[in-house]
Amino acid sequence: LLPWWQETQLPAETLFIRGLVKQGFHEFHEGLRDIDLAIAQNPRKTEFWSWRFALNLLLSDLNSAAKDCEQIEVFAGPLEALQHRAVLYYRSGRSELAIQTLKQLQLSPAFSQIDSEWFQFQLGEAYRVAGQNDMALSVWRKQLSAMPKSHLIRLSLAELLNKQSLFEEAKKITDIENASDALLMQAL
Repeated sequence: LLPWWQETQLPAETLFIRGLVKQGFHEFHEGLRDIDLAIAQNPRKTEFWSWRFALNLLLSDLNSAAKDCEQIEVFAGPLEALQHRAVLYYRSGRSELAIQTLKQLQLSPAFSQIDSEWFQFQLGEAYRVAGQNDMALSVWRKQLSAMPKSHLIRLSLAELLNKQSLFEEAKKITDIENASDALLMQAL
């Protein structure tokens, strides 16, 4: 695999996948480099920009993440860009603006196009970051009721319940068949 691992003259999709693999191995800068090469070949592919945005957030490069939002708006439109901006807002200390942006998205005629699990996680997370834990718990409880198989929501809810010393409810939330290691840790 070594020649493939270092080759730069690959199709955009291959570079993108390799970038994801590298970031999975915590080689974040190398993964970002591959995603940048993929974008250079196909700048209209929103998924590339979205992952670039995520890696820039992970690397705490908020200026680059903001620029990624601009490119996402160019290639995918304002709805997709607003979703990314909301995440950028609460990850950069502007959680109230994130909540406002997410509520604005809820009122949009195009709201039905947004993945419900993604949206409710982000809304709950924005509330959590804003210190509005009761609101976060409310959002995540409702979403888990609607989507009981959602590991993301279940884990987020269990973590926050434990932080709020609501251990009995956290135990109930984590008591499922084939619980992940992360859920098992929350059950402890």
